[in-house]
Amino acid sequence: MIKNLHFITHSNEPEEQLEQVRKACEAGVEWIQVRIKAKSKEEIKELAKEARAITSEHNVKLCINDHLDVAIQCKADACHLGKDDMPILSAKALTEGKLLIGATCNTIEDIYKAYEAGADYIGLGPYRFTTTKEKLSPELGVKGYRSILDQMRTKNITTPIIAIGGIETEDVKSLTDTGVFGIAISGAIINSENWHEKVSAFQNELTISKQKVDVTNS
Repeated sequence: MIKNLHFITHSNEPEEQLEQVRKACEAGVEWIQVRIKAKSKEEIKELAKEARAITSEHNVKLCINDHLDVAIQCKADACHLGKDDMPILSAKALTEGKLLIGATCNTIEDIYKAYEAGADYIGLGPYRFTTTKEKLSPELGVKGYRSILDQMRTKNITTPIIAIGGIETEDVKSLTDTGVFGIAISGAIINSENWHEKVSAFQNELTISKQKVDVTNS
């Protein structure tokens, strides 16, 4: 099951990554994406293995960024693929439905391609500028999300959309009002003095937003 709050690790050091995984689990996060770029495949495999052990202990979903082979080997729950990674269609065929496959998108055209390839969820962004990711696509803002979600509805595309990119707690309501399923955060939690309070604040905002949607649709 895809969760509506995703935490994405951010560090070039495996030990810092694992500490972030531990702290996020203890703070109540239910979905963690391990993302590390500047390390060898063997180092990433070891990191994923240890992250899997931590997340399993806390019954937290683990997603591996970029590396499908690593995700399969460590028995992760999901793999998130960027535009320059393995094609979604190939990943779906290789995993035979055993892993959830996420896709990175920035435009409605990206979403059409990911949907046709069978992506299980879509990371759509960036919402605004963020320092936790290089090579950013153009910022979408609330207006961009609303436009894209409206176009998805006209095509009856219901793939869950996870908003990403510099999101803070005060942004949750306006984003969920556009129709996104959830949000992905990194810096907002990592830079917080109290991870548990910050995670709870995001979860509370998401719960309130969902309740309002449920009432509107009832």
